[in-house]
Amino acid sequence: MEKLKLNEPLKNYTYVRIGGKADMLIHPTVKEEIIKILEIAKIHQIPLTVIGKGSNIIIKDSGIRGVTLSLSHFHQIKVSEHKIIAQSGANIIDVSRIALDNTLTGLEFACGIPGSTGGALYMNAGAYGGQIADVVQSASVITKDGEIMNITREEMKLGYRNSIFKTDKYIILEVEFKLEKGNKDVISSKMKELTLKREAKQPLQYPSCGSVFNKK
Repeated sequence: MEKLKLNEPLKNYTYVRIGGKADMLIHPTVKEEIIKILEIAKIHQIPLTVIGKGSNIIIKDSGIRGVTLSLSHFHQIKVSEHKIIAQSGANIIDVSRIALDNTLTGLEFACGIPGSTGGALYMNAGAYGGQIADVVQSASVITKDGEIMNITREEMKLGYRNSIFKTDKYIILEVEFKLEKGNKDVISSKMKELTLKREAKQPLQYPSCGSVFNKK
């Protein structure tokens, strides 16, 4: 895997498959690399844009200047008793499947949500009666000055498709979910039911950024 690419077409990194080039696209795999990139960008006053899986963004044809930091390869997931700790670039779908594998209930609603764990927290993603706010415990973030902080659920100000991350320019590193022990057959059945509902309503075979609403 190449961690750094120059003049890279960003259409290859978004669900809608459109968009211009990034002057410089970087895929860090450890938090130390992210901290170093922030430090260099700040010292040299280079514009910095952070993206995840590209499931909920549209990039303009002129592309993105400076450094584009993609967290899609920062995707480790760990399980500890009733908790799952996922790096921000991990697919939220994968987190829900690992919850199933470990007989943990609470993330069934996320089994069909596209995008990253960091993106899901950023917008308090939800579906079919569940939302990230119901199961998130805390998050590890980096401030624009390169300081690592831990933010609790209460401090996140989670609302309908909203969070503190939309106003405070934190880069989400890891998200900790607190789940409950459940029945594997029941969890699996619920996830299959929700997957069928999504497949019946959405053309999943085509490029998409999910639901789009026209507010008049």
